Amino acid sequence: PPAADAGETLYAGWDCPQVAALYAYAPTQPDELALAEGDIVNVTRKTSEGWYYGERTRDGEAGWFPGAYTAEIASPHVRARNLRQRYRLLALSATYLGQRRKPV
Repeated sequence: PPAADAGETLYAGWDCPQVAALYAYAPTQPDELALAEGDIVNVTRKTSEGWYYGERTRDGEAGWFPGAYTAEIASPHVRARNLRQRYRLLALSATYLGQRRKPV
């Protein structure tokens, strides 16, 4: 992953591009994000060297990954569906964790 980059692009969380992983990626550094083929990632930073920083929608894990391993999701309908699915997963996780914390 790159250091500070003058050509870096930053995105707001509500307006960030989504990408789908075309290939699996195994991290080589602790701040990198592992990708499985088909993973959806919300990208918050892009560098001029082709590295992206983003959050994987299925579990919220974040890190750097090579942009060449992904393709941007252009359809607003698909983006909306992915965001709805992420919201449902987060809501279910919160419910599950809340139930586990209750005394029996």
